Amino acid sequence: LQLSEYWLGAFRIKRYHAAAWDGFKWRHAAKWSRIREYLSLYVPSAASSASDWWRLSAIGAFAATLGDQDLAVFNASYRLLWMALTVVGAL
Repeated sequence: LQLSEYWLGAFRIKRYHAAAWDGFKWRHAAKWSRIREYLSLYVPSAASSASDWWRLSAIGAFAATLGDQDLAVFNASYRLLWMALTVVGAL
C-alpha cells in the first residue's frame, strides 16, 4: 500500500521524473544501430540457452536406457560436473 501511495504521489501527482525523462518514444529506441547491438548480444545468448536444453534432452533420452543404479551414478556425476562448469563460468 505504501509503495502504491509513493508511486501515485511522486510520479502521477508531483511528476518528479518529468525533468529527467520525458517518456518513452519509439524513434529513440528503434534505431538500427541499437537493434543490431541488441541482436549481437541476444542471438549468441539465446543459442547458448537453447543448446543447453537440447543437450539436456539428449542426456535424458540416454538416461532412460539406464538401470536404477547406473542412472543414480550418472545423475550424481552430471550434477557435479554441472556445478563445476557453473563455478568456472562465473570466474
